[in-house]
Amino acid sequence: MKVITCHIEPDFDAIASAIAAKLLYKDAIVVFPNLPKRSKKSFLIQSTIYAYADVQKVDLDRIDTLIVVDTHQKSRIGEFAKIVDKVKVICFDHHSDGDINCSELYCEKTGANTTQIVMKLKKQNINFSAEEATLFMLGIYEDTGKLLYPSTSVHDFQVCAYLLEKGAKLDIVSGVLEETMEESQVYLLNELIKNARIFEYNNINIVLSFAQYSEYVGEVANIVNTFLSMKKTDAVICVFRMQSRIFIIGRSANRKVDVARILKTFGGGGHSLAASATVKDLTLIETLDEVTLAIRESFLYITKAKDIMSTPAKCVEKDDTVVYCNEIMAKYGINSLVVLDRGELVGIVSRPTLQRAIYHNYANEPVEKFMVTDFYTVSEDVPLSKIKTIIIDEKQRIIPVVRDTLVVGVLTRTNILNLINQTEQKLIHKTLKVDLKLKNKLDEKTYNFFKIISEVALKLKMKAYAVGGMVRDLVMDMPIKDIDIVIEGNAIIFAKEFANIIEGKLIAHNEFKTASVIKDGEKIDFATARQEYYDEVSSGLPHVEESSLKLDLYRRDFTINTLAISLNESFGELIDYFGGMKDIKDKKIRILHNLSFIEDPTRVLRALRFAEKFNFLLGQQTEKLMKNALDLGVLNTVSKNRLFLELNLILKEEKVVEILGRINDYKIFKYLHKEFYIDESCFALIESAKDFVKMCTFFCPVTFKIEAIYFSILKFCFRKKFNLISVLGIIDDKMEKIYQQMLQINVFLSKKRKKSEVYFFLKPMPLEAQIAAFSITRSSFVKDALISHIRDLQSTKPFISGKDLIVLGLKPSTAFGKILSDCFERQIEGDFANKQEAIDYVKNKYLN
Repeated sequence: MKVITCHIEPDFDAIASAIAAKLLYKDAIVVFPNLPKRSKKSFLIQSTIYAYADVQKVDLDRIDTLIVVDTHQKSRIGEFAKIVDKVKVICFDHHSDGDINCSELYCEKTGANTTQIVMKLKKQNINFSAEEATLFMLGIYEDTGKLLYPSTSVHDFQVCAYLLEKGAKLDIVSGVLEETMEESQVYLLNELIKNARIFEYNNINIVLSFAQYSEYVGEVANIVNTFLSMKKTDAVICVFRMQSRIFIIGRSANRKVDVARILKTFGGGGHSLAASATVKDLTLIETLDEVTLAIRESFLYITKAKDIMSTPAKCVEKDDTVVYCNEIMAKYGINSLVVLDRGELVGIVSRPTLQRAIYHNYANEPVEKFMVTDFYTVSEDVPLSKIKTIIIDEKQRIIPVVRDTLVVGVLTRTNILNLINQTEQKLIHKTLKVDLKLKNKLDEKTYNFFKIISEVALKLKMKAYAVGGMVRDLVMDMPIKDIDIVIEGNAIIFAKEFANIIEGKLIAHNEFKTASVIKDGEKIDFATARQEYYDEVSSGLPHVEESSLKLDLYRRDFTINTLAISLNESFGELIDYFGGMKDIKDKKIRILHNLSFIEDPTRVLRALRFAEKFNFLLGQQTEKLMKNALDLGVLNTVSKNRLFLELNLILKEEKVVEILGRINDYKIFKYLHKEFYIDESCFALIESAKDFVKMCTFFCPVTFKIEAIYFSILKFCFRKKFNLISVLGIIDDKMEKIYQQMLQINVFLSKKRKKSEVYFFLKPMPLEAQIAAFSITRSSFVKDALISHIRDLQSTKPFISGKDLIVLGLKPSTAFGKILSDCFERQIEGDFANKQEAIDYVKNKYLN
């Protein structure tokens, strides 16, 4: 008996491939491993073309030939994996990876597997119906993203043209692929959007997300395709937990990101742009951890030896003495050397080896006698993944980088480990009671709110924690601004109960499972821990996965921001998984793991902002990794919008000059543009603005965007060198407008003007533009005009109004505006000092 099958969780390409293969092997029966009977795919097959056999009803012992399509991996064909080594196996696959020992393997580099089988049908002049042509077109369109994915080949286009000739209906194909999502699918898509985490490196963005549902949901691959389109990223990896099963689906829109490689560790199958896997023996949290490591590992394939090698290589000749070579190592602070024979690479040698040789009185022997001659070299384009294997598995301390026979650089064990160390430090759960500090630091109302939150947590059987900057500021005795609460459970349900008790206003965001409660002007934000889920099948109560708070905190940028305070039975207990308290005590800014700056390059700017704001220093390793990341060009991998938002936060800080100075010290802005360096004259303008702001704050008790002032000054300083907007990608049109208004003010005030002209020109101008204009001008005349306006004129109110004119006997008319304007202008010019003088003026001019 011949059987045609495909991979589990088949997509339309797999189904179409199986149906097409049926035309090649007419005596075979089609069996899908686990196609849900109520799925859209099974309905389409059964109602329009073929019925298919139930895998449970097939006698495996009767099969003598197995035709496998769209895969040739044992782990992906379900029950049929039991017989692949016993029967003849014919495989049609467009994925290169596979472990089935095929009697015949047809593997073409096409975007869809259906393509190569239809090519065979055409070559053999095998006819098929318009309905079958439509199904084949559906398989190709789905797997190539309507012929738009990078994997699409010329053959895919040619076969689609052939299928159109055979009567394929594109309107049916479009209708199936764009079918409206069911409620459960929409829910899963929203969960993916809410739980998305972005990994950024070297202009590559990979989004990892997860979603859970109490029942099995079909067509999740389509949900992932939609998610990829919405995120507009290079690749997405989506983890689904449905019932008791966990699935992973990866989709890539960039050939540099191989999702099949990422999922290979889970036994997944597919190709570089589309892959999937079924997970066994792991929880959701464990799966997410493993996928995170796999994503980070995938970045190792992007970095090449030439990007990270040290050059020029420190080399010695084979005839140089042991003691001389040891002195070279000491001089340059290195632990290994490359050994040459008249310029040709012949060996490597380490410091411990030389020191032992010296100890045994071989100091004057040639290093050739002690060098290692069996070692690995790499070319400049070898990826970091290969380098990692040599450094770690082969325990080679130094790797020469060669171009032909020339040594062009070296890779050292220490530097490589700083880049590829994925082993997370052991998480130590440190606790400290801060209940008394809470009570003393918070006002009575807020402290009582915390006690009520604790009671609600107990009542709802959830867990609540105060987190973020509020906890950091509490332990540092700084003013507390925002209050953020993480709930291990449903934050909206929690916030609703809390709001009812305190009679506060609830603002819920169902799509994000967050909420805010406002009472007497005070706001408390509630957020659901991202590792939390509900199992509606069982008790209806929240199921808290182990360490969900820990993993939620692990997403943060620096250790000082990972502190949490329990508001549960252990009320007031400070939770410190990552050594945040020690770093606060030591006044250090430390990242949580070695790839932190690579994952989020904006943390470079944030680290220096926090360091200056709190008068901290960067940890030694953090500083080193920051410099390494900068040298790798990470700032050029992050979106300009995010850079601008981070700069915005810097410009809002009281210590803006000091922070920008620290950024200057590391020449960070030069990674964005070679001339982006803030000189002393620019700092002087910012200082001038800071001083003027203090005066304005006294005379104008209004809020204004100080960051807009500093931005205008920065743009002015660099106007002749480069366009700050293009470098930073300004996303705030108001800031650009303020900059232009600043220039207009300086041009207008450069000429002698009457007070009233100055008033009416500046009145509509934002205060930010006026302050910036004051700061950049060297003209004392302009400065005096601005000071006079802000201090004396801008708050001036007219002495008389239309009502006064009516009292004087004037009838309301269009002339009122002219009269009032004339009076106010003269008032500004100082022609009269009070209301009576203004009234007398009207009487003399307009009533006589």
